[in-house]
Amino acid sequence: MGSDALVPVPVEWLTQHLPDGSIVTVDFAEPWMIAGHGLIWLRGGRHSPAAQAFIEQARLLASEN
Repeated sequence: MGSDALVPVPVEWLTQHLPDGSIVTVDFAEPWMIAGHGLIWLRGGRHSPAAQAFIEQARLLASEN
């Protein structure tokens, strides 16, 4: 908030600051601009039902792309 930094984030993360003008958007996109995601956990660890559901949804979304 106290600098002129450019940070690529989803605009939804900034909605509380956009109305007052303290943060502004700069529309910019290039084909090479991609984001990779991953999940990490300890081998042999057990997942909670919520974590397992999240992992399944993440895999489903990844397979659609």
